Amino acid sequence: MKVQNEMSTRISVDAVSAIGSLSAFRNAISATSNAWRAQETALKNSGNYSEAVKQRISGLHQVMELQKAKIRELRQEQDGLNLSNRKQGNQYLKLEKQISQANKQLASYESQAKRARSAAMYQISGLAQLQHQMHLTDDVNRSYVAT
Repeated sequence: MKVQNEMSTRISVDAVSAIGSLSAFRNAISATSNAWRAQETALKNSGNYSEAVKQRISGLHQVMELQKAKIRELRQEQDGLNLSNRKQGNQYLKLEKQISQANKQLASYESQAKRARSAAMYQISGLAQLQHQMHLTDDVNRSYVAT
């Protein structure tokens, strides 16, 4: 039992080639998303915003790679179909719809990554810290004037 538990904890989501089915792709994408979101939240809660942004970017890149692999897998399934057969023609259309949805999701991930890179530049440049200090100073000045 110990060996099974140890082996199951060492399975990596990065092994795109080991993923065989589309449901496994969905599960891998979901697990990777949940993992980087949890790490990002933990880093934010500890006050380490720049590392949180870096974790978000890294996680999004992993998810995008999995999404691209899912799209490649869908296209491979689609290529193997005979369009003269009605049943396979319907399957082709279903796969086309899934590819379209996967491309939309990929575009969403790319958009999130772009925003995360902007947030990272904001954190790295020191503007976030400067703005925070200005707000603190402003609050102190207001309380001093109010008394």
